[in-house]
Amino acid sequence: MTTRSTVFKHPTSRLRRGLTGATALATSAVLLAMLAPGAANASDPTPTSLVSPVVVATTTGTAPQLPAQVAVNTASGQQNESVSWNLTGYTFERTYQSYSVVGDVNGLSVTAQVQVVPPTSLYYVDSGMSASTPAFDAVAKALDGSLRNSVADQQVTGTATWGYLNDGNAYVAKHASTSTDPYATGLYALGAGTTSKPIVYDLPLEAGTYTVTAGFQEWWNNRVMNVAMVAADGTTTPIATGLAISASGGSSGPSKAMASGTFDVTAAQAAAGAEKLEVTIGGGSGAPVISWFGIAAGAVHVDTAPFVVAPPTASVPGGIYKNAQTVSLSTTTPGSTIYYTTDGSTASATNGTAYTGPITVSQSETIDAIAFSDGAASIDTQIAYDIEPDPARYTAIPNGRTWYDTKGRPIQAHGGDVVKVGSWYYWIGENKADNSANFSTLSMYRSKDLKNWKFDRDVLTTQSSPELANCKVERPKIVYDAQTKTFVLWAHWERATDYSASHLMVATSKTIDGEYTFVRDFRPGVGHVTSADPDPTYTGTDKLWGYGSRDFTAYQDPSTGDAYIVSTQNGTDMRVYRLIDGDTDVDWQNSYALFAGQRREAPALVKAGDYYFVFTSSQSGWYPNQAMYSYTKNIDDPNGWSPLAPVGNNTTFYSQPANILTVHAKGGTQYLYLGDHWNPEALGTSSYVWLPLHFTGLNGGAPAVTMDYQPTLTFDHRSGLAQRPSAQLVSQGKPATASAAAAGHPAGDANDGDVFNLNFSGDDTNYYQPTSVPYTWQVDLGQSFDLSRVDLSWRSYNGSETYSGYTVEGSTDGTTWTRIVSRLANRSTGFTSDELSGSYRYIRVNVAKVVNDHNGNEADWAAGLVEVQVYANPLPGGHQG
Repeated sequence: MTTRSTVFKHPTSRLRRGLTGATALATSAVLLAMLAPGAANASDPTPTSLVSPVVVATTTGTAPQLPAQVAVNTASGQQNESVSWNLTGYTFERTYQSYSVVGDVNGLSVTAQVQVVPPTSLYYVDSGMSASTPAFDAVAKALDGSLRNSVADQQVTGTATWGYLNDGNAYVAKHASTSTDPYATGLYALGAGTTSKPIVYDLPLEAGTYTVTAGFQEWWNNRVMNVAMVAADGTTTPIATGLAISASGGSSGPSKAMASGTFDVTAAQAAAGAEKLEVTIGGGSGAPVISWFGIAAGAVHVDTAPFVVAPPTASVPGGIYKNAQTVSLSTTTPGSTIYYTTDGSTASATNGTAYTGPITVSQSETIDAIAFSDGAASIDTQIAYDIEPDPARYTAIPNGRTWYDTKGRPIQAHGGDVVKVGSWYYWIGENKADNSANFSTLSMYRSKDLKNWKFDRDVLTTQSSPELANCKVERPKIVYDAQTKTFVLWAHWERATDYSASHLMVATSKTIDGEYTFVRDFRPGVGHVTSADPDPTYTGTDKLWGYGSRDFTAYQDPSTGDAYIVSTQNGTDMRVYRLIDGDTDVDWQNSYALFAGQRREAPALVKAGDYYFVFTSSQSGWYPNQAMYSYTKNIDDPNGWSPLAPVGNNTTFYSQPANILTVHAKGGTQYLYLGDHWNPEALGTSSYVWLPLHFTGLNGGAPAVTMDYQPTLTFDHRSGLAQRPSAQLVSQGKPATASAAAAGHPAGDANDGDVFNLNFSGDDTNYYQPTSVPYTWQVDLGQSFDLSRVDLSWRSYNGSETYSGYTVEGSTDGTTWTRIVSRLANRSTGFTSDELSGSYRYIRVNVAKVVNDHNGNEADWAAGLVEVQVYANPLPGGHQG
């Protein structure tokens, strides 16, 4: 059975980035293999894959001759099996295009690659390759000996009359690949810019009219080329001018392109020597390339524009819903068939269900869909749905999941602050319902039990002041000035366009939940001091724009009432200020730098015993990282702070500090970490992570803090204190194995109890690393346990954060496995937590893919597990092995 995922990035709709068709098919094959839990039977004759790709060719408009049998792999070896090909809807009319035809081999979906060439073809050259390639061999067979070239490619040397010129090997070099795609291989010219060599082919032809068609792919950066046919007498026929290709696609050109045109050869030209195909540099510095070309007799129509199938769209957008949704899929390309999956694998013509009608989504899942028409597939669309029922009344705080207010709307109080006034807790935060980083409102909620929150009002809006009409306002915090009987709201203010202004903002109200009056936004010390970061809003010419202030917190000492601001001054340093003038201004003159050069942000302060603790994150945009803490007995002493120490795990359980709440309950004092679980792609769906902090050493010894993860936070109804989960960790230190491990990063590093990252940027410090993806990691718990959940702390490289598609299996004997978690569609970086059920001794994590969340590219180099923590329900008598 599958499970509830308790920490994940909230959903959205997207087009898959970065995966090519070949990669997507390969990924699908991996995912399909991982979808079949359990060990393979060595005598099982069921086909699992093709022994080698099926590549055939045909002439324009003619159905191909596909093999009746194919060689397949099985658990017992290789064997030939009959195959049934589905040619419904295929036209094969797109000359020089490659079609994918779907077939069935005893339940195994396979594809054949079909190259389409003109029936009058004289040359078909797979550039840069040896005598034989799948594409060339298929074309030669289909044309039954009519090709002038008997090998895929060759250099003009000795008696050879056709081929590419490469005197002294100084003109061109080969780009090799094992792919069956003719675009993947080719020749590239040497030199660059003004030193670039041309690519030249000699091609003997008789008098007549011909059509030349060539294919190009950018393998590295981008380039612009000219293509022409040049007769022996120097007569030039341009085929393409300024043909641009780019590895990244977009405005610089497609990654693949074709050029085609007709040319004439006179009898005199034919007698004078071979016709030349020339590819030369057409601009910039990139030397020319070529992947393949063909020459056919006569004028042949070739549509060089790529055949694009429109990707599917969904009638219901991805997002958070309380109830099941009925989803219809459609595409604007007529005659298309849509294939979709809901198991996390990539849909393709060989993987997925053919769409015939609306899909009912009754649990959180991702639909992956493609449209398929005339042998071409669209890019795939992912639509993620989070079905999160509204419980009406909460008995526990839901960590990392949608948290509704008493009206059933997601709570919008991000980057916020919780203040208790009287018997009520008030929670103020950023309203991100519009999914924008720009300011809309600061919303306030109130609660008596910290679990069920009633929306109170928007205390500050874009209408509150002209300065708030087009800006960013972040991390609001409130202090109370007893002398003026005023609630003072502080926040981080920026222009809407960037984060260069770096201002503090202050507003006031006579009541905690009143309408706050905007006072001003400013830099501390403006007009008096300069800093290395200019303020674009500063109108003076003296460079006295003050200290920058970005992520910050406002803290009020419960013992003295003194208030402070701790702020990120720039990209490297923090700064501490005491509040003055009724807590509406800062004492910049007596401020001091904190954690200089250590790139800290998102501070949150609390006093425990005689110590003040500050918690901060590193700087990694909206992505999570390792929180650290420091402590002092005197906030006013710049030299009193202890060295930074880690807390939580390497991504703070996918959260960033917002505030620390002190709860005075019947059973004592409780400290709660309040964190933001940001979703960079849809900020309004961001959620919260609230966890208990446990302090030690407050009365002697070295003070320390720990914070453990729990999916929900409950409070004892008698003491009022947060309850510790009954589940116990049973995997730490147990024997671990993996499919393969990189040197210095063995399997045991993923259950050694070290969950921290001691680096301030870049990679983690301790993790298991595989040598390739997919990979497996396994632990022997020593005995069977009634399992509760598994927490996975993933390797997280700041700046290139990745997500992993994975499954979790359980076994009692290490041989027969049962799927207990399926997260192949996971999009959460850094940390995931999944409920488990059943009794198992062995747990195996199967990772099918690792993807860079910034660009959608495969990121096998960043694969790894910092820690796998398996929890079990207590055994009778409390024994846990």
